[in-house]
Amino acid sequence: MKILFIASDLSVVGGIQRYNKIFIHTLRHLGENVKLAEWKNRGYLAKALFAAKIFVSAIVFQPDLVVSSHVNFGSICVWLKKLFGTNYIVTLFGIEARAPETVAKRKIFEEAKKICTVSEYTVENLLKAMPEVRKK
Repeated sequence: MKILFIASDLSVVGGIQRYNKIFIHTLRHLGENVKLAEWKNRGYLAKALFAAKIFVSAIVFQPDLVVSSHVNFGSICVWLKKLFGTNYIVTLFGIEARAPETVAKRKIFEEAKKICTVSEYTVENLLKAMPEVRKK
């Protein structure tokens, strides 16, 4: 399976980055073809270039699945699903699972093929906010 993995800078030291490195390593160890799209710089121009890189990767690489390592990358995944029919998974770590404050964030969860959480705490918060995602 071809997987496009969207993540923030993995060279930064942190729990999310470590989790993502292990996730990618495990997918590759299982024989999956994983392409990484990393957001390394901050600012509006960097964000626009990052989004463009993801769309170009989706066109050229033609992934079977996209993994969004943070809900903030989920809007791009919704567009990839609309344009190319590519399913996606969203990973949640904690605080972002609280009540989705925007229609766009609710759409990200609704359209996701799966929602991957790192703890029961995260699951409980998400289900309180959006009981309809239980089926995922």
